[in-house]
Amino acid sequence: MTAAAPLRFGSISGTMLARLCVLAGGLATGIASARALEPAGRGQYFTVTTAAAIVAQVANLGLTSSNVFLGARDATRIRALLVNSTVLSLAVALLGTAAVLLWGDALAAALKLPRAMLWPLCLLAPALLLWNLATSLLVAAERFSALNTWQVLNTAAAVAAILACALLHAGAALFALAAALAAALCALLLVAFISARTHGPARFSAALVREGIGFSARAYLALVLGYLLQRSGASLLVAQGSPAEVGQYSIASQVFDVLLIVPASVSLVLFPQLVRQPQDLWHHVRRTTLLTAAAMSMLCLLAALTAPWVLPWVFGARYAGAARALWGLLPAVIAYSIVSVMSQYLVARRFPWSLVAAWAAGLALTLLIGLALTRACGALGAGLSQSAGALLVCALVLLIAARRPAAGAPA
Repeated sequence: MTAAAPLRFGSISGTMLARLCVLAGGLATGIASARALEPAGRGQYFTVTTAAAIVAQVANLGLTSSNVFLGARDATRIRALLVNSTVLSLAVALLGTAAVLLWGDALAAALKLPRAMLWPLCLLAPALLLWNLATSLLVAAERFSALNTWQVLNTAAAVAAILACALLHAGAALFALAAALAAALCALLLVAFISARTHGPARFSAALVREGIGFSARAYLALVLGYLLQRSGASLLVAQGSPAEVGQYSIASQVFDVLLIVPASVSLVLFPQLVRQPQDLWHHVRRTTLLTAAAMSMLCLLAALTAPWVLPWVFGARYAGAARALWGLLPAVIAYSIVSVMSQYLVARRFPWSLVAAWAAGLALTLLIGLALTRACGALGAGLSQSAGALLVCALVLLIAARRPAAGAPA
């Protein structure tokens, strides 16, 4: 690989090691919550965490991408970007509180939750938003060692909170509250850490908002559509299934997230490097995509073969149905692996609207076939519908890349 290659394998390996620690922590919390709660309780807890993650993704306004884009170009902007991120997170917290006070009963009924579980949701959503925005600034500064350390600390806090709930035989509401408090604490400490180690004015910057809006508008739409597609299976089950089915699906979804650690680590390191490189690096991106896809295909095959025995052994016999849901999701893993790497090349210079259209088409296909598949096949149908949408996105992204010979070509 030439000196111009964007991949820094030390950063990738460190990121993957940190994410393996996150994996171990997620496995520990998943086992603890699954064994401490019945599938219905686990389903309620999963509904809260999924809803909070969706709110955080919808509310980020594309700043997770524009923070990296603007911060990588000028490190003196990072503190102002941090203030902007904090203001947005506080606004989401206030809006969530107002929504629960005004429409709490309706929201609880729609999510099939006790009203009391909406309050952890109100705290968890802005905490996740602030965490995502703050970590994007560490990526912009290419401070991957610090990022990895904070990821591990955040995981340790979550594990401690969930294990404490399990030892106390707490209910789903207390599990959700503990997760929210741990997330909020880590997000606030990370903000303090970044602020203390950066330079520049610590004030809200409307100029940075305006500068990033052209990039972030497209990034926002793509990220929201992509995240909604990634969580579409769970959403279909919440709407059409029972809390017990959601609980089964939550285990498969956790394995799904674990498998995506490898491509996510590669793309995380790749993007800020591509932003800084003036030359076209298509050859390196293509090679990285092929290697990532091959590795993920082998991992998915291994997961498919072992899931019927491993998942009930790890999470308990009550979750045997999670294996079928995972089978439905595995094609999406391979599709997302290709897209997560290839899309970094497409957006490094200018975010193409065609990429937004690809995610919209994938989400539309999932919803179009998902209602019938979920009704007929339950968790397996939800996974299959999500995979169908992801495969369509993958095909469209490859088509866009094939027609885009240089990173700087017009969108």
